Parts: sequence; structure tokens; C-alpha cells
Amino acid sequence: MKTFPERGVTVALLGLMTATIASIWWPPGSLLAGVCALVLIPFALRVAERRTRLICLLLLSLGGAAMLAGSLLDRDALQPALLGRLNQDLIAMMTGVAFVRLAVQTDGPNVAVRLRGVPGLVRTAVVTQVLGSILNMVALGIVGDRLARRGSLSLADANLVARSYAIAALWSPFWVVSAVILATVPAANLGIIGVIGAAAAVLFLLLSTLQNARTRGPELRDEPGFPFSARLLIVPALLCAVVVAGHAVLPGTPVPRLVLLAAILVPLAVLLVGQGPRTALRRFRVEGIGQLPRSANEALLFVSAGVLSVGLAQLIEYFGVSIPGTAFTPWHAWGVTIAIVLGSLVGLHPLIAISVIAGLVLPLHPEPTLLGVAIAFGWGIAAPVGPISGVTVVLAQRYGVSNRAMVLGNLPYAAIGIVLALGAVWAAGVVTGVVSLPG
Repeated sequence: MKTFPERGVTVALLGLMTATIASIWWPPGSLLAGVCALVLIPFALRVAERRTRLICLLLLSLGGAAMLAGSLLDRDALQPALLGRLNQDLIAMMTGVAFVRLAVQTDGPNVAVRLRGVPGLVRTAVVTQVLGSILNMVALGIVGDRLARRGSLSLADANLVARSYAIAALWSPFWVVSAVILATVPAANLGIIGVIGAAAAVLFLLLSTLQNARTRGPELRDEPGFPFSARLLIVPALLCAVVVAGHAVLPGTPVPRLVLLAAILVPLAVLLVGQGPRTALRRFRVEGIGQLPRSANEALLFVSAGVLSVGLAQLIEYFGVSIPGTAFTPWHAWGVTIAIVLGSLVGLHPLIAISVIAGLVLPLHPEPTLLGVAIAFGWGIAAPVGPISGVTVVLAQRYGVSNRAMVLGNLPYAAIGIVLALGAVWAAGVVTGVVSLPG
């Protein structure tokens, strides 16, 4: 039996997702989704974990104070259009993607494992990234449960799962960071970001997995990898097909809204075909809609960051604050990545760091795709080294792994990622014309 706050979260999130989907054809729907995001706040504050609640209360207080100050300094600062900047697309996309788990089928626990040792670790890393690129945190439970022994994960396995999962942020359009990029710089080209990110992800995944292998003892050669089968790719392929088709039919629609639409339609269609209308609708209602309160922590964090971002943007615009320089170069972009990672190390969620940093660099009129690459790398590198990031908290709570040990164990991963990020932002600079090759 759900409590009143949990029912409130469910209704607010359903309204937000419905309004976001409606905004594909009816633009004012985005403002209605913003209203739903505000309605969500009091209910989510009651449902969220204590630490998340305290962080979000601080963000809401700072954002509210900044908005009040901005409105006093400039009476025209507060406009109804600000309702469209509360990260509602991010919240809707994140909540919608959680429905995808209803349609994903994995191999059973008795399936024979062919690869062991380092090849097995590489396969585990690849499978984790494939699942994580679509299912986000749902993938952590799928892979973690298979690797766990008596309900616990070794530190090496926890770090492997966290790294492999997080690297998908570099290229997957189904990750929230893609919506963050488009919310920050709407003109960013996700196609270019995905290509650069995917190329870097191959090398990043291999290097980080080999480094993880070096932390293991002689028993490594007997450790099994995660089994892989072609059916794992069916749902991701269907999702991508719907998003691509939606982009062709509705070219002006933001990608996060297309991802949300695909995340609802594909699982529902798979369930209807595979299990019939009655079972499909029951599972969709009970296991999908019924689990929406579990998204309260992330949803509250996103809308709180949205309030802070709106307030800071008003003050920064009024006072003309920006970082030194006249142009946004790949060096600036690399600095953005490093700043996001450093913020995560001291307990700052990447979304909050991006909200603050964006306000400082946007006055430089950065090339959107270049800044997008920097944000994607910052998010992907920061996730496994943040003591209160979603991936470390989930793995620590579910499998009894120390947050601190995970952060320390993943510092080499962060170092590898920062070096690769430098090459990625310069590649983005060349592709976008910010940097000219000699000759």
C-alpha cells in the first residue's frame, strides 16, 4: 500500500511524462511539465532519502534566493517561459527509461560461461556497457546479481561494473547526460558527440578493464565473464529504430522526448506481443507505473538543480560574470571536464557542477558540440569516483561495498579518462571548426 507522498510522486511523474510527450506536438506541454515538476517537489521531499533531501533543500533554497534576488534586480527576469527550464525533459527521460527493463531478457543463471580470466572481464565490461547504454542503473542490478557471491560483490567486480556502466555516458543518447547537454546547449550535435564518444569508449573500456585486471590476484584466470547472447541486443535495436524513425518524422523534436516516447512504446509493444494484453497491461501498471516512487531521489535532484540553474543564470546574466578569455577553446572544454570530475570527488553531483559551470562558460558562446563532448566526458568519468553519485551509492547499498574504497579504487580510471578527454575535445574542436589543422 503506497503512502500519500508516494502516490503524489506517482501522479506528478505521470503528469510530467504525459505533458512531455504531448509537447512533441503541442509546445505549451513543456510548460505544463514544468508545473508538474514543481508539484513533484513537496511529495518527493517526503519520499527521498535523508541525504538527498538535505542536498535538494539546500539547492532549492539557493536557487529560490537567487531567483528572488534576480526578480528584485530586474522585474522582467521572472517569466512563464522559465517553467520550461526545470529539467523536466531530463526527469521524463530518466523515468521513462526505467520502463525498458520490463522488456529486456537476460540469460538465466545456469547458462554456461565460455570465457574466463581477462577475456571474461572484457566480455563483462562490454555487456555492462551495452545494457547500461539503454537501461541505465537497471543494468547494475542485472550484472551485479550475476557476479555477486552470497549477495556481495568484491571491490574489483564493483569497480568493473561501475566503470563499464559509466563509460556509456560518452556516447549513448539514452543517458540523462544527453538531455543535460541539449538543455545546456540545444544546438549541440549528438551525432558527432556519439561518434567521438564511441571511439574513445572502446579504448577507455579496454584500458580501464585491463587496469582493473591488474588489481586482482591469481584467481583471475578462473573468474567467469558475464554470458552474452544476441537477444540482449533486440530491445536496444528496437529503441534506436524508434528514435531514428521519430527524428526523421519529427525532425524538430528534442532527442530526450523521442527517447521517452520509445521507452514507453517499445516495452509496451514487446509485452503485448509476448504476453498478451491482460498480462502486459498488468505488468506495465504494477511493475512500471507502480515503481515510479523509486525515482523520487533522482527526480528531486534534477528539478532542484533546475531551480538552482535558473536562479544562477539570472544573476550571472545581470552581473555579467564569466571566466577569463574571449573564446571557448578545447583547453577550456578540457577544463570543464576536469572541473566536473573534481566536483564529483568532493561530493558534488555532476548535474549540479554542470549547472554552475554552464553559467560561467556560456557567456563565451562556446561551440555547442565541443561543450557537449566536455560535459559527456565529465559525467562519464565522474560517476564512479563520486562518493554520493548514483552508481556508487547503488552498488554500496545493494552489494555491501565501501563507497570510499570504490572512489579510491577508481582514481586510476579517472586519470585514464581525463587523458582521453583531452584528445576527444581536440577532435571535437577539429570536427566543428574551432581548431584548424596546419596546412
